[in-house]
Amino acid sequence: MGDNSRDVFSWEKAENPVWDRLGEDENGGLVELEDGRGRKRRRQEVDAEGGGGIAKKGVIRYVCLAVDLSESTLIDDMRPPRWTVFQNAVDDFVSSYFDQNPVSQLSIVIAADGKAWRLTQLSGNPRNHRTAFAKMMSKPIAELCKGKASVQNVLIEARQLLRGVPSFGKKEVILLSSSLHSTDAGDVFDNVVDMRKSGTTVSVVGLCAEVFLYRSLAEITGGAYVVCGSSHDVEEGLLSLCSPPVEKEETEEEKAQLGPRAEQKPSLVKMGFPTKLRMTEVSLCACHADSASLSYGGFSCPQCRAKVCELPSKCAVCKLSLVASPHLARSYHHLYPPPAYSEVKLGWAGGQVEEQADERERELQASVVALARANGKVECDGCAVKLLTVSKEREEGQEKPRVDAHSDCAYICNACKGVFCFDCDAFVHESLHNCPSCS
Repeated sequence: MGDNSRDVFSWEKAENPVWDRLGEDENGGLVELEDGRGRKRRRQEVDAEGGGGIAKKGVIRYVCLAVDLSESTLIDDMRPPRWTVFQNAVDDFVSSYFDQNPVSQLSIVIAADGKAWRLTQLSGNPRNHRTAFAKMMSKPIAELCKGKASVQNVLIEARQLLRGVPSFGKKEVILLSSSLHSTDAGDVFDNVVDMRKSGTTVSVVGLCAEVFLYRSLAEITGGAYVVCGSSHDVEEGLLSLCSPPVEKEETEEEKAQLGPRAEQKPSLVKMGFPTKLRMTEVSLCACHADSASLSYGGFSCPQCRAKVCELPSKCAVCKLSLVASPHLARSYHHLYPPPAYSEVKLGWAGGQVEEQADERERELQASVVALARANGKVECDGCAVKLLTVSKEREEGQEKPRVDAHSDCAYICNACKGVFCFDCDAFVHESLHNCPSCS
C-alpha cells in the first residue's frame, strides 16, 4: 500500500495537540498551560534583559539567519509540517527583528544538500528578505528540501558574510535547524573556535532533541540554544532572539577553558539624518540605479545629496549610514529597559494572604488587598480591567468585606506601586518601554 493511501494517525491530524497545552506545576502535577507559557516567556525575557537595569548590549547587529532545509525538514511529525512552520517562523522573525532593531542588518543563508548559500545579502530592508524567502519556499518542497545539513559549511559561509562588519557591529549567527546530525568534510569544532575568535555569537533553535554539537556551539560562542518540541516552540524560540542579547562578562576560568575571544570595542558611529524630498517629477535613486527604478519621493543624503528611497539604509555614493531619529530612539530603549514589575499571585479567595508565600510575596499581596479595601476595587493602571473587587458577606450576623480576585496574578511597579495586568506588563516592556504610572 502506498504512502498516499495509508490512514493518517490522529496525532498527525491535530494542529494543537493536547500535550502542547499541558505542563507541570510546582508539585509535579499536570496543569493546562493556557497563557501561562506566554507569562513564563515574558518573565524570562525581562530577566534576560537585566531586570530593567543598565546592561551592555550590541545595538547595531549584523545577523546571519541560517535555515536548515535538508531532507530532515520533510519528516512528518507535526502539524503544520516542518517546512510550513519554518516559513511562518522566519517571516515573523524578520518582521519582529527589524521592528526591535531598526538600525541593524540581516542576511538569510540556506543549508541543504550538504551546502550553504546566501539567499539575501546583508541589508536593512525586511521586504527584500521576506519576499526572497517566500519566493524560494513556493518551489516544490521535494526539490527544495534534500540532502544532508552541514553546520561546517554554514559557519564558513557566515564568517565570510560577516567579515566586513565594522568593529562597532555585533556579529551573530542564528541557526534554525531540523536535523539531529551534521555531515561535514572536516572537524567542525575548528570552525566553532574560529567563530569565537572572530567575536561571532552563534545561537541555535533546534527541533525534537538536544544535540551535543549545537549545545557546544552555543556555549563556546556565548549564544543560546533552544530545543523545540512543537510548532509553537519554534516560533517562540526564534522570536526570543529578536532583542539584542546582554553581553555577559566571562570569568578568567571561562576564558582559559574556552579560549580567546574578540571583544566588541566601543566607538563613535557617523550617521546622517536625511531630509525628505517632495518632487513633482520622477527621478532615479542611488540605491536602485541598476534597476532603473524611478520614483517621486525619497530622501536626500546630507553629505553628498544623493537620493535614497528608504530608511534606514547606507548611501550608495558616500557610504554614510542614514537613519531617522525614531530609529535611534527605538534602539536606545534596549540599553535602558523599564524596570521589571514584581509578580503578585491573586489566585486566592477572600483576600487571605498565602501562608506558603515568602515574605516579599506576602507584603505585595497585603498591599494589593489594602488598596482594594480602600478603593473598593483594584483596576489595571493601563487598561482599567478589574483585578480585585470588594463585596460584602455576612458572618456571625455582621457584614464583612470580602476581596474577590478576577485574575490569577498582577504586576506591581516597584517605583510608583502601579498595578498592571499581564497584557499591559507585556506591552510596557515590549512596545511602550516606559511605565505609564511613573510618567
